[in-house]
Amino acid sequence: MDSDDPANRSKSAMMSAHERWPIILTGAINDLHRSVGDATGEDRCREGKTIIGALGALKYELQHNRRMIPLDDDDDNDEPAIAASKQELQQRGYPAWYDAPWLFAECYLYRRMSTLFAKSQHWQDYEVFAPQKLASFQSAQPAVVELAIRDQDQEHRQLAAVDTRADNDEGMRRSPGQAEKLLLLGIATVSNDGQGSFCTPEAVDQVGYGHPPLSERELGAVRFLFGRWNRLR
Repeated sequence: MDSDDPANRSKSAMMSAHERWPIILTGAINDLHRSVGDATGEDRCREGKTIIGALGALKYELQHNRRMIPLDDDDDNDEPAIAASKQELQQRGYPAWYDAPWLFAECYLYRRMSTLFAKSQHWQDYEVFAPQKLASFQSAQPAVVELAIRDQDQEHRQLAAVDTRADNDEGMRRSPGQAEKLLLLGIATVSNDGQGSFCTPEAVDQVGYGHPPLSERELGAVRFLFGRWNRLR
């Protein structure tokens, strides 16, 4: 399995197929199972369990190297890339998972997962990777707090050096440094829609991963950084 030649089964590609993809699906199944347990409404719960079953079937297909099946969605009129993917899948003769190019197979995996929710009635807005992405962001709490404090301190020093309101406004529009850019990119990456909808300062302050609760100064700095994110997005 390789991004260019299916016959060249590179180590990294095969590790993704055999190890990483099943882990991704297992995490999605577990997170959705918890969400179904917290859901209200019989229809929503029933449909959620159906999606869990479909994700389990997808995992079985992958692990047993079954042939890929046609994508079951109606989005190709609005998304030319999806229509192209369907055409490529057909041209390749619906290969088995481990015989397909790695990148194509990974995109196909995510599309299959996305379609299950997109075609549902009660789970269309569910972000299947939200819990995993948020957990990863929270696990990086020390780095988030350190960069937030650094960014706030630098801003305060610059504001102290200006005299006029115009200069002050310009200071507030200071472009973040390289480290801050990386952190702001991380905020966007873990956000549900790229707008920071579930990634919040309060989420950074969640107790866990061995991190103590944030002090008032630390939480204030994190809120300051998120304010910068809101101005820049």
